[in-house]
Amino acid sequence: MSLICEVGKTQLIKHGEVTCGDSVEIVRNSDETVVVLSDGLGSGVKANILSNLTTKIISKMDIVETIISTLPVCSVRNVAYSTFSILKITPEGHVEIIDFDGLPPILISNGFVEVVERTGEDVLGKQINHAQLQLKEGDYLLITSDGVTEAGLGLTLPMGLQTSGLVK
Repeated sequence: MSLICEVGKTQLIKHGEVTCGDSVEIVRNSDETVVVLSDGLGSGVKANILSNLTTKIISKMDIVETIISTLPVCSVRNVAYSTFSILKITPEGHVEIIDFDGLPPILISNGFVEVVERTGEDVLGKQINHAQLQLKEGDYLLITSDGVTEAGLGLTLPMGLQTSGLVK
């Protein structure tokens, strides 16, 4: 049985900025649909450039090791300037998920909402997470950047929305 993979994306520019620090790239071919989400550190033009470079390179070349070994690291926070999540979805509904400092995907299936469990692996001294799952007709898989889970941080929500709030 072949499934049709519908992909949607929504982005919101941070108040006071002219561009979004997150980027999404979608590549379709007969074998699979690849969705790459990258979150540039911070916001604005610098974050946008880094996230765009990350999504373009991964979606065209699929070279995770090269990306993580060459991403610059913030000297203050000691974190990469760009994170990424990759979904590879076949027409049969098989999904491979790879992420570097990304949030866990959320699966919505038969009215139930759950966080997808991932397995960590050390690649070049960095943590890369993997998961595989089988989608059925009517399933939804949500990936998001921390811009969503940190919404309301310190204002209306002391700890932000967090993944648990998104699931609820």
